[in-house]
Amino acid sequence: MVWKFKYIMNGTAVQDESWGDGKTFASSIRQYNQDSAKWVVTFFSYPSNSTNPSTWLGSKNEFNNIVLNTPQTAPNGMEGLSQLTFFDISESGFNWKGEWISLDGSFVYPFWTIWCTKKR
Repeated sequence: MVWKFKYIMNGTAVQDESWGDGKTFASSIRQYNQDSAKWVVTFFSYPSNSTNPSTWLGSKNEFNNIVLNTPQTAPNGMEGLSQLTFFDISESGFNWKGEWISLDGSFVYPFWTIWCTKKR
């Protein structure tokens, strides 16, 4: 998969674009609010367009990871959260994991881990 980032909105946000197989494409807009020290991330994709794109909210935790959450109902109807965690962040890249977590935290279902290496 190829993943490109660029600054937008006069440097107050980052937009990414990703593609890989020539049939699916995705983009996110990541805005950082300095006043609240929170990230707001909205995800768009094709061909599964949505009139209500998913938006995650979060910030850095005590381990210097960026943790973002959005409410998400599991296929079985259980309420929970989609949680994205960016970790091992460095000048050369970062790692990223996605998990579905029950509201009480008793059940965690990992749905991806991605290792990202920065290229110029």
